[in-house]
Amino acid sequence: MSFLARLLRSTLSSKDDEAEIVLAASPTGSKKTGPTDTDRKKINDFLKLADSNDIDIKARLAAYRDCNAAIAKLPPNAGERAEVLSKCIFIVCPPRRRFPPVPRARAVVPALSSDFNAFHRVVEGPAPVLPDLETVFEDLFEGQDTVKHPSGLSALTFAFANLIALCRSYPKYDDINVNQTSGLLDLYPLYSSNDEDARNTIRVIEPDEVGWGLIQPDTFFEAGERLEFLSPATSVLLILFSRNHNSIARRLLKENQQKRWVNPTTLEEESDERQLQDDEIFQLAKRVNCAVFRKIVTTDFLKGLLGLSPLDDAPAIDLVTETEDSSSHVNSVEFSLLYSWLAMLSEHEVDVVKEALSQIDEDPEDVTTEELSDWYSEYANVADMDRGTRPCVGLVREDGNKFNDTELAAVLQKATEASAHAFRARGTAELVGLFEISAMERARKYEVGTFNKFREALGLPAYKSFEEWCDNAEVARTAQGLYQTIDNLELYPGLRGEKTIDGKGFRLGETMTYALITDLVQVVRSDYSFQQDKKLEEVTKMGADLLKTKTDNGSFGSSLPAVILDNLPNNYNYNSSYGLFPFVTPEKAKELLKERAEEAAAENKPPIVPAPEDIDFGKPKPPTNTHTITDPDAAKQIIDDSKKFKNPLADDLQKLTDGLGVLLGFDKDSHALDNYNIVSSIITDKNAMKRYSTFFRTAIERYLKKYSKEAGKRLEANYQDVINGAAAAWAAEMLCGITLDQKNKLTTEEFYQKLKDINDTLFGTVAPQDKFTTLKRAKDAAQLIRKLIENSFENATLDPCDETFFEWIHHFLRELLLDEPHVHSKNGAYDFLVRVAASGRDRKELSATVLGFAVFTSISFAQTCKTAVSFYLASARAKEREDLKTANNDRILGYVREAERLSQSGITTREALEDTTITLSTGETLQIKKGDRIVIDLSEADTDKTINPDRPSKGSFLPFIEGTVPEAVRTIFRLEDIKAEKGNSMMSYIRRKENNGRNSRLKLRINRKGVPIIQRIFDVIYVIAFVYFLSWAWSALGNAFDHLNTRRCSNPSHIRPWETYTMLPGPDNRTAPFIVALDSPRKRRITFVDIDERDMRFTVSVNGKKKALSSDFVLDRRVHCGDDVEQCLKEGFSQASVIVSGGKKVVKLEWVGKDNLPGTNMIDWGVDKSRRFMWKQEAC
Repeated sequence: MSFLARLLRSTLSSKDDEAEIVLAASPTGSKKTGPTDTDRKKINDFLKLADSNDIDIKARLAAYRDCNAAIAKLPPNAGERAEVLSKCIFIVCPPRRRFPPVPRARAVVPALSSDFNAFHRVVEGPAPVLPDLETVFEDLFEGQDTVKHPSGLSALTFAFANLIALCRSYPKYDDINVNQTSGLLDLYPLYSSNDEDARNTIRVIEPDEVGWGLIQPDTFFEAGERLEFLSPATSVLLILFSRNHNSIARRLLKENQQKRWVNPTTLEEESDERQLQDDEIFQLAKRVNCAVFRKIVTTDFLKGLLGLSPLDDAPAIDLVTETEDSSSHVNSVEFSLLYSWLAMLSEHEVDVVKEALSQIDEDPEDVTTEELSDWYSEYANVADMDRGTRPCVGLVREDGNKFNDTELAAVLQKATEASAHAFRARGTAELVGLFEISAMERARKYEVGTFNKFREALGLPAYKSFEEWCDNAEVARTAQGLYQTIDNLELYPGLRGEKTIDGKGFRLGETMTYALITDLVQVVRSDYSFQQDKKLEEVTKMGADLLKTKTDNGSFGSSLPAVILDNLPNNYNYNSSYGLFPFVTPEKAKELLKERAEEAAAENKPPIVPAPEDIDFGKPKPPTNTHTITDPDAAKQIIDDSKKFKNPLADDLQKLTDGLGVLLGFDKDSHALDNYNIVSSIITDKNAMKRYSTFFRTAIERYLKKYSKEAGKRLEANYQDVINGAAAAWAAEMLCGITLDQKNKLTTEEFYQKLKDINDTLFGTVAPQDKFTTLKRAKDAAQLIRKLIENSFENATLDPCDETFFEWIHHFLRELLLDEPHVHSKNGAYDFLVRVAASGRDRKELSATVLGFAVFTSISFAQTCKTAVSFYLASARAKEREDLKTANNDRILGYVREAERLSQSGITTREALEDTTITLSTGETLQIKKGDRIVIDLSEADTDKTINPDRPSKGSFLPFIEGTVPEAVRTIFRLEDIKAEKGNSMMSYIRRKENNGRNSRLKLRINRKGVPIIQRIFDVIYVIAFVYFLSWAWSALGNAFDHLNTRRCSNPSHIRPWETYTMLPGPDNRTAPFIVALDSPRKRRITFVDIDERDMRFTVSVNGKKKALSSDFVLDRRVHCGDDVEQCLKEGFSQASVIVSGGKKVVKLEWVGKDNLPGTNMIDWGVDKSRRFMWKQEAC
């Protein structure tokens, strides 16, 4: 192969370090996309079951778990994954084996009443043998001992299961053939089954509270009689879902995606408009809340039925991906009997039942089923219907009619640490026999068929003997004595005594497990609301995000922890086992997590997240005092004092940077010198901020073009995307040296999200339920960006003299043919990184420092700018928008401050590290004790709602914000006829007419850079001729380079252009030395020249040895040459040159005078508070 051919091939297939770093960090960056042979066999074994008519539920669930583990390893677009998802429903719960077998269920399964919501009976023909019910309970159900659940399931698991049961069935007391619920997972105990009941019982009623779509505090619809004998945790979970509704409603109003709603306080009380808004938000919040509940059922709960532990990953094989005809669902009396968890009550819950029964009779054991039935009916009729004020599970409401958070959390935590009992024959507590007998009585009233007939209706084979049905020989013999043959066994006793299946999940009987899976899957898939969940993003992206399975959320994709942590944030740490794994006891959670970690290590897999050491398995401590700060002065004192007030996330910050570098804006005191070095490297001269302001203007214009889309005669764009793009461009192009929006590299959107994740983690703006997700993303993002920054440092500090002839040709060709700039092309990041690297510190530490600065400045810019644009796009602020087009920077900053003041919505938390006193703006003081939690909420801090850009401001933005935001805001509001549009952060404007005098379509272009193809052809011809000439001349040059290397730099060649460096006062009012590290085989000459005013002299050292003292001069600050080097030399400014030999060298420049303060050796900084010099490098 010829030299030219080899060179061109090298050019076209060159190594791109940045792309390789990004690909290596990508989840899909691995070359391995297919399953292993072992995993493929598991998948094939599972798929074969689709064609099998025999249903062995144990075998099918075991095959499901094996296939699920194999599928979880594959990328989302793997063909095997799609095939499994398309067939899984036919394998785990095939429609042909479920009841009813055809869509028109109501025409197939007989109803027990003419009422539309009547129960239906799946199997016709009552059981022929009906033994005495008390005898059945005593011989088959009643336990003589207690056995903890073998999977370590907590009592909270079945407290949540009670909510499912309360939704599925609620027979009327005067006609048990009619169901009072819809039978769907619609949170009936919270909302009721119709809007009128909800309006009359749970929704807010005070006129000034209407408009937000809220429920009365800690209120739910369920009258209460069904809750009396259930776990107290069931009632507390209902309260949490009530709070969750209000949390969602407030976020919906804030999101206001369709721009339909306004601040309710701006609407007249009791007006139709305000009531309509209240109704709309309430209904959408209800829709999202119910969808969250269904999500918990189909992930957290269904996982246990499938034989997976609460600490296994969320199922990769989703059984509820598709939907069914809504008419396929009926309320079945047989399936209603499935939702009984009496056998698994914990000892504490048995005591609760005993106490509740004492309301009926002083001796709970003497209560009869008739007395229990009468009590239910009477309670329902006389129950306190004022849901907003009644007590609950012995708890009394406090101010605002809310229950105490700590008391609610105590109920849940007690249920989490209490082990449920094992599901087994003869395992039910004697005291709850009353309820078991009552359930069997109800089944007989419904004339429910036998156990074997129900199995056959499900497609399961009938049992042939009692020994096959139950693995307890004594129970099997006793049951045979009661029923004679297995075909006579009643459904309810059959469900309760059946041998259990293996696995790490619920370990129920085979029939009960299979029936529950098929019932829940069908109920969800046939629910019209579930079918509409797929369209939820059209009306609320926030709500749609709540339904996404987040496998990195710290609880392996479970959904209930988010509800607990969001609504009891002060009572659970984000890493508490009680909050993350509520369905398993802490002891078992620790054991299971350790097993998973050991398995991952043994199989050489990535460490699991969270690891055992990440989790707090101890019981959460009751929170100390919580102070809510709404006073701006007090808030500033707390935020600014990092010695007395700790960010709660501080212990995790070093995970992002391995403990290296500075995180600007967070850890201010311990890194003052780092702050100084980084700031002096970015603000190098008086015109720096002007250049950066221009950069943001052009970046805003660039991303406006990218994101704007035609909408009739107007253009529409998401201003948040535009601003985020400009912020990302700043961080990438001016600080980190990262290329965006090219093949195999980060996109603008990806890069900004990574910066935001890091920022949210650093500054504590992450909700507890999102902490693990965001922390993991932030850690991954920090590692990736730091590697990219280190690569940029390598390129920025690379000496051209280090390049071989072929490397030089290689870069030359890529720049000419592919429009790829060489790493030494001058840009903002190049200058910045070279100056930062001059400190001589380790590049890993420098990358952390640059990352912190990039995150802090870019996100601060984006947040400040977005707040201002969002605020002034409101239709009522047309006057302010017009002023923003022409106002000067100071006035625009005034407008921005007003937007910040009137848009305070974020909540910040801190923890007191010592006893201290805070002074409020009123002069009053607030005593804060060590360990107290401080919640800063300035959303209602200022009652003055008028906009005055000339208002005196106590605080000030960072200089960077003050220098860049005004131009960005001005650029956006100068768009013609700009106005807000429906949709989150949407705006529109009129396109300005452009006349460039030529039709760009007539140009033939080879790529998006727009170079004409004719020019490309001639470029290639020139390159070929040039390369052949150089190849010929190579041997003729001989040892010319070595000869030049021995000269005294009489013919220096240019390496770097003149660069400006600014020296600023350090923490001690001195200036840190300028340091640059060199590592090159070639020697070079470095020249330094004082600029601006004639007032500075300096020494230059190499490897610690003084090499030069700059030339003397007459101190005269009136002599000014700016940054014109030639003029400065003519005016006699101080200058020095040093020759540096090859090898590793450290060159240091230090200020030595002459401008001292009188009588000291301290520098007289003067008015400008800075000194500047210029320097360049030349190869010898």
